[in-house]
Amino acid sequence: MDIAITIFVYNRISTLTKMLESLRHCRGLEKHDIFFFSDGYKDKTDAIKVGRVREIIHSFLDNELKKKGTIIERTENLGLARSVISGVGEVLEQYDAIICIEDDLIFSEDFLEYMDSALEKFKDDNRVWAISGYCQKLNCLDDINANSFISYRSSSWGWGSWKERWNNVDWDVTDYAKFEKSSELRKSFGKWGKDMPYLLDLQMRKVIDSWAIRWCYSQWKKNMFTVFPTETRVKNIGEANEATHTKKLGKQQFLAKDHKKIEKYDLLLDERIMDEFSKYCHVSVWKVKIKCFLADYLNIYLR
Repeated sequence: MDIAITIFVYNRISTLTKMLESLRHCRGLEKHDIFFFSDGYKDKTDAIKVGRVREIIHSFLDNELKKKGTIIERTENLGLARSVISGVGEVLEQYDAIICIEDDLIFSEDFLEYMDSALEKFKDDNRVWAISGYCQKLNCLDDINANSFISYRSSSWGWGSWKERWNNVDWDVTDYAKFEKSSELRKSFGKWGKDMPYLLDLQMRKVIDSWAIRWCYSQWKKNMFTVFPTETRVKNIGEANEATHTKKLGKQQFLAKDHKKIEKYDLLLDERIMDEFSKYCHVSVWKVKIKCFLADYLNIYLR
C-alpha cells in the first residue's frame, strides 16, 4: 500500500522548524513520498513569512533530508479548510492512503511506524474511518491493557486515512437542512461531544472555516470509528497567539518512546473512555450557541 505524507504550512516559522526537526528523526521517513502544501499569503506582511517558510522547506528537503519532495506553493490564500480538502484530495488521486500533519506538531520517533502499521492493519475494515497519532491524557487509559483504543470522534492532530474514506465525504453537507431541524439527529451527533452539532452549525453559517467538523459529520453518518494510541505519538506545540484554530492546548502527556505492534482485537467501545473522551473534547456549548444566534441575527438583519 502506497502511503504519502502530506504537510500543510502557512507562515509559522518557529513551529515549522521544530516540526521538521522532529519529523527528520521519525523512523521510516525514507519510505514515504512527501508533499508540502504552502498556502498563499493574505497580505504583504505575511508575504515575507510565507517566503521564508518556503525557503526552510526547500532547505530541509535538499540539504538536511536529501530527499525529493513535492512543494505546492499556492498563489491564493485558501485558508486551512480549503487547503486541506483540496490538498489531500490531490494526493489521494495518486496514493492509497495518507498521513496528514500540520506545522505546529512534533512526533515520537515511532510516529510513522505506528501510523503505517495501523493504516495497513485496518485498510479493509469498514468499521474504521481514520487513524489518529494523537491521544489526549485520559485517566481511564491507565487501566486499559492495550496499546490502542477506538472512539467515534476523530482528531486532526496527526492523522491518517484511506482514499475510499476521503472520497465518501460530503463536503457541502447537502443534508444539513434536515439535520438542523431534527432534535433526534442532533442528539445522536452530540453523543460524540456536545459541541459537535453546534460546530457544524457554525461551519454552515460560515462563522468558522473547518474541514474537520465536516469530516467528523460524515464519519458519524457512517457510524465508523477512529483508532487512537493509548500513548500519544503527537504533541501540539502551537502558541495561542500564533495558532489559527488552537486556543487552548490543555494538558498533554509525554510522547511515546517505543512502537509496539497493534495486536488483533475486537473493536469494542469502552464506555469509560467514551465518557471521558467526550468531556475532554467538548468546548463551551453556550459560547457556540451565542455565536450561532448572532450569525442568524446578522444574516436576517443584513438582508
